[in-house]
Amino acid sequence: MSPLAHGAAASTDVVGAQGDTPQDAAPHPSDLVVLLDEEGRPTGTAPRTRVHTRETPLHLAFSLYVVDTDGRLLLTRRATGKTAWPGVWTNSCCGHPRPGEPVQAAVRRRTAEELGLEVGGLDVVLPDFRYRAVDASGVVENEICPVHLTVVPVGTEPRPDPAEVAEHAWLDWSDVRRTAEACARAARAGARAEEPTAPTTPHAAQAGAEALAAVEELLRLRLDRLAGEWRRGPGPEPLVGDADPVLGEQGLPGILAELVLGAGKRFRPLMCHWGWLAAGGTESGADPTVPVRIGAALELLHAFGLAQDDVMDGSTTRRGRPATHVSASDCHRAAGGRDDALRYGASVAVLVGDLAHMEADAIVAELAQPVRHLWWRTSVELVRGQVLDLSEAAAGGGANAEARAWAVARAKSGGYTIQRPLELGAVAAGAGSEVLDALGEYGAHLGEAFALRDDLLGVWGDPELTGKPAHDDLRAGKATVLLAWAEQEATGRAADLVARIRNQQHEDGDVEEAAQIMESTGVRERAEEQVRRSHASALAALEEPALHPAGVAGLRQVADSVCWRTR
Repeated sequence: MSPLAHGAAASTDVVGAQGDTPQDAAPHPSDLVVLLDEEGRPTGTAPRTRVHTRETPLHLAFSLYVVDTDGRLLLTRRATGKTAWPGVWTNSCCGHPRPGEPVQAAVRRRTAEELGLEVGGLDVVLPDFRYRAVDASGVVENEICPVHLTVVPVGTEPRPDPAEVAEHAWLDWSDVRRTAEACARAARAGARAEEPTAPTTPHAAQAGAEALAAVEELLRLRLDRLAGEWRRGPGPEPLVGDADPVLGEQGLPGILAELVLGAGKRFRPLMCHWGWLAAGGTESGADPTVPVRIGAALELLHAFGLAQDDVMDGSTTRRGRPATHVSASDCHRAAGGRDDALRYGASVAVLVGDLAHMEADAIVAELAQPVRHLWWRTSVELVRGQVLDLSEAAAGGGANAEARAWAVARAKSGGYTIQRPLELGAVAAGAGSEVLDALGEYGAHLGEAFALRDDLLGVWGDPELTGKPAHDDLRAGKATVLLAWAEQEATGRAADLVARIRNQQHEDGDVEEAAQIMESTGVRERAEEQVRRSHASALAALEEPALHPAGVAGLRQVADSVCWRTR
């Protein structure tokens, strides 16, 4: 045990301050940290506001975990204006003893300043703890940091300083442990992807699967927390009669959980994971939990799009099950609802989407500003794609139908499914322009392939695999690139039939015939050929030397799975 750690454990030693340099003499002692040598002995002081850089010297700190008498742990999220680790969830409180200040006195002082809590007994549970970590901006933490524990009565609520703490939460220890295990899996997935392998070996697929497992676990934790918050009233007591009279015990959060945790493809978090690795995330010192958090937010954003898209398209199924608005309408009828069941179902689906988007934004709000800005752009593009899709269905066709259909496909499918998730992961890893340009080109080509494959499956997909009826896009008169091509190629009676599909004036028998027309006029083969060309162009973009091989291996496999998928 170092002399310093022993002093912290005994809570009797006082840290001295010697050897101040002239440039460090001016700051007030309250704004100085204690520098240490490798043995944990004080060597001098440095200004707190200037000590944390990319070459932070070893210094003294402390960490505090506040637990209530029910065993719940108080976690805090650092204010987004903080220089180091902005917006990151962390322990209850941390800080630095001042020169000459006993460590436990510093713990009590800082807890009162930061959280508005007066703490009593302190136990030193890790007197020798030392760590070094690097945040997303490159700022280094390099500390000997005795870890303390204090217990407070149930119902104790902090009054945090907003300049220090953005928000706080009391979590059961089991939830904290599950979160830590999910983050550890994400880090292992990144390390596994770094193993030297051939580009198509199973390592990349296994690393991707481990990353998705971490995203899945985080989604479960967030949705569990959301369900608990949903049942709370404005005060400390739960809401009275919190079971929804129509939706039952599951309520809106339960419907959202079904949608998010169902059998989805999880392309978006996978693209984020490989973008992070391709940008060298494991070597840059970037936080490996960030792509996991972005991945969870992307799945929630996707749930937002699905719930509201099904209402707008009038789709009755999703992933082989009733769509959200259909399921809610069924609940309304089963409960003997007095008003319009269809309107109720559509309203519930809109609210499910709203709840998903709010939770996604809450996750991203914890991340660095460049990620938050790109997230905002992604959300805007998705909504823009939705409204373009609606407008195209209402007044589509004409000379520019293909260009408009491509605009919808790129914004609504390719952009937020492939390109933006890829770039979000890269930005989180601190990617430079060469990496971002190469990934942007890869993402644009693969995004087009993804959108075209979606269109192909919407006409010729196997309902057992897609979870949607055969020819569903034609039945809905969806304004796809395929429909625009069919309008260009069809003549005579076939052109009249395609026009009826476009104007949603068709009969059931027209749908099968329209699919046959698309095949006979070469539309289907044209789309397949375009997918092949986009696939080749996407792979060519991965030849950029600045891309990390681990990420390239994963992106090659993803390109195959995107272009040749069956659902």
